[in-house]
Amino acid sequence: MRENIDLSVVIACFNEAEHLRQSLPELERVLRAFGLRYELIVIDDASSDGTPQILRELLDGREDVQLRFHEINRGRGATVQEGMKLARGDVVGFLDIDLEISAWYIPPALDLLRRKQADMVVAHRVYKLRPHPVVLVRHLLSLGYRMLARWMIDAPVRDSEAGFKFFRRQAVLPVLERCRDTGWFWDTEITYLSHLAGLKIVELPCLFLRRVDKSSTVRVIRDTIAYFRSLRAFKERLRRESADASPDGLRHRDDMGAYWHQRPETFARFYEDDPSLGGRIVGRFLRQRSEILLRMLGERSFDEMLDIGCGSGVHLAFLRERVGRASGMDYSFNMLKKADDMKRRMLADWYLVQGDAQAVPFASERFDLVISMGVLDYVPDPVLALKEMRRLLRQDGLLVFTFPKRPSPVSLLRTSIGLPIRRHVLHLPPIAHAYTRDELLAHLGALGLRVERMNSLWTCMWIVSCRKHGEPAA
Repeated sequence: MRENIDLSVVIACFNEAEHLRQSLPELERVLRAFGLRYELIVIDDASSDGTPQILRELLDGREDVQLRFHEINRGRGATVQEGMKLARGDVVGFLDIDLEISAWYIPPALDLLRRKQADMVVAHRVYKLRPHPVVLVRHLLSLGYRMLARWMIDAPVRDSEAGFKFFRRQAVLPVLERCRDTGWFWDTEITYLSHLAGLKIVELPCLFLRRVDKSSTVRVIRDTIAYFRSLRAFKERLRRESADASPDGLRHRDDMGAYWHQRPETFARFYEDDPSLGGRIVGRFLRQRSEILLRMLGERSFDEMLDIGCGSGVHLAFLRERVGRASGMDYSFNMLKKADDMKRRMLADWYLVQGDAQAVPFASERFDLVISMGVLDYVPDPVLALKEMRRLLRQDGLLVFTFPKRPSPVSLLRTSIGLPIRRHVLHLPPIAHAYTRDELLAHLGALGLRVERMNSLWTCMWIVSCRKHGEPAA
């Protein structure tokens, strides 16, 4: 298979036999005309009209095509999502293969994403009305869907159900994990969840030419009722998740990402001169934490470094002159946007990626320095995250991380009594874990990490430097 792919196009097929021989070559003619390095991910969702045979005839054996067939029908949403997770291109997206929205709109969408003017491009269908009953009825239904979505969930775009959406792959992968619908409502779900995740969405006006010569797989009454039910269920889900974002809810959640996602500006200001009471307290704490980190590193220089939980890029900036190649990873896409802003201001060449501390998307034994400041407080399984950090280190590589300390005089802030202070004064979410010195040393020893220094900051946090040494215990 080819590497360095610009674009992955997902094509979900269900009973498309009547137009595949025309539309597939037309799609590829457009992609080739612009010299794109692309792959097609074509998935048949248990068609019954000869679609699988035509796909095999046209595409089987090609290195630039991933061809899959479902034995049972899984639904449009499930099929598109499967394809997007298989994608290897920098940009991934899908369009309906009947090409009622022309493939010629793909290049301008790709341009917006490449220039980072958008994280997601969705078609806004402009209808060319014709005096045909199918065209008129479907146009009215589409207008009704839009109005319903606006009314019930305040949809962030005018045309969320359009079958033409393209994304920067790294931006959308975490959003895919939150999608649940397997049918037509998936289009609206991925759009709204991308909006909540902070992705920049751009609507691209596209002429929509309804084909009256093909059989539609949409059933008007059934799908309208299903769409309304899906909207109602989605609205209820959003309400529940919003309630879970309260401190008491967050304390019991595995994923703290939503909390951090919504506050990139607040946390960036902590390293500056936030005049609020909470800003002065937390800012001083974070600055002292950074000073201890720098003292632990001493005058050493490093070949390659990874900052797990890089936030707005503060530590990448601090260590810029002492590291050959630097990478930063954060769970929050909005935090990475702040880091990218700092990268541009400093003319730095950091590599920034979105990811999870428990499954870091880098090769083993790549880095001679890994730092992770203020991350293990919140991950569901801190030992698993530490194991990942060890995996990334070269032999004798250095790991510096922080971890909440117990017992601590400030433990009150970790209880239901102190949580309102932590949230409303300090603007911080509740921590999920805390270890005694002996507990932490036991975990590190079992993981094959030899502690060099272990400091306490404000009696509430451990700052630890350790080296990869030997093998972890079985």
